[in-house]
Amino acid sequence: MPFITVTTNTGPTDFHYDISTPTNSSARSIDPEIPTILFIHASWTADEIFEPQFSDPRLRQFNLVTIQMRGYGETRGKLGDAPYTPKESAEDIWNVMEALSLPPVHVFAVSLGTHVALELASQHPERILSMTLAAPLTPTEDEAVKDGRLEVYNFWEQAHVFEGEGPNEVLVSVDEGVIHDTLFGAAQLFFNNESSSLIDSVIGFAVFRARRVWSGSRENLKEAYRACVSWNLDRRPIPQEALEKIRCCVSIVHFKADLAYPLEIAHELASQLKSVDIVGVYDLDGAHLGSMTNPIGINPILRQTVLEAELKVNKRSFADVPENASSLHTPFTDILAPFVPRTDSDDSSVESH
Repeated sequence: MPFITVTTNTGPTDFHYDISTPTNSSARSIDPEIPTILFIHASWTADEIFEPQFSDPRLRQFNLVTIQMRGYGETRGKLGDAPYTPKESAEDIWNVMEALSLPPVHVFAVSLGTHVALELASQHPERILSMTLAAPLTPTEDEAVKDGRLEVYNFWEQAHVFEGEGPNEVLVSVDEGVIHDTLFGAAQLFFNNESSSLIDSVIGFAVFRARRVWSGSRENLKEAYRACVSWNLDRRPIPQEALEKIRCCVSIVHFKADLAYPLEIAHELASQLKSVDIVGVYDLDGAHLGSMTNPIGINPILRQTVLEAELKVNKRSFADVPENASSLHTPFTDILAPFVPRTDSDDSSVESH
């Protein structure tokens, strides 16, 4: 499991990252001869949500790179009391890009990752070749969505029972049922009522990891609040003059069943990006995390955005990959496998042996 240490506004932090190349699902470095796509994940979960992209042979024509943001996944480093907003997340990702010696990249960002991507591209426009922004957020959080995030966190906090005060405070119990139900409630924002083996395994893994990272102590609860709630409450619109520094091709994708962020948000973002070449604003089937539920719709958009930018900027093109090519192993395949729900046929198969 690869890590790289960079300095953040709270000190040294070990960022977990993954690199997949056409020939290696878990590479130590990129292939410098082909384009690189940087993936920026959503909240509550981490980069395992990109399983449908990393397993796609038409995207694995390229280097695929993910970086787990502070407060998420296996990245080691506390958020503490220092400022933590999309601006700081973008600075973190930039520092990791530099530490990994990444070349100019294409960006695929989902949900909160879209705000980070816009910050990154406005701060370092020369290093971003294209952006595909899926399920973009409002510039500031809507009141109803704020209430929903706070409600989920409050249930999470209430599941933990402490005794004592100050340094003598100890955790005496955790209501595992509430923990489980809270995270499944949060999943409603992402998936509505959709279900699949992939969705269920990602949710199951998120519950497992959240119990370890965001539970068990008052400090861990505070980290959960900083990562999942205050990051969103504290985000502010990116100034128009900063957005006008962005020069790359941009595709914006909305999902029709996204209950929190309507299609108008995507069109408003497109109108703000006056200086860029908007490849398209797309309205696809799917819930907020439609990148997981509708990869057949979004993966070709991502690939085409990358190809158009490569042809425009680097004057190079790439051969197509047969659409019926087999799915590939990813850095997340084995992690998610234990959380794929068992079916009755699985049980029968086990019993028959």
